[in-house]
Amino acid sequence: FPTASFVGCADLAICDATSVSGDVVPGGLFAAIPGLRHNGRDHLREALARGAAAVLTPEPLAFVNVPQCVA
Repeated sequence: FPTASFVGCADLAICDATSVSGDVVPGGLFAAIPGLRHNGRDHLREALARGAAAVLTPEPLAFVNVPQCVA
């Protein structure tokens, strides 16, 4: 992502990454991006409740309290 920017990041250690909110593990990154059938943003609260430590998102999300990679 050459134009990506990081928001709210300090030292960040991610153990896993997924775009399926039900597959999020504590310390993982959740890709809250639009898909063919679903928009990951619609499942963001579940991913955060499951322990997502960071979020990949197309735009900054004011209500998210974990680091965001905005791409």
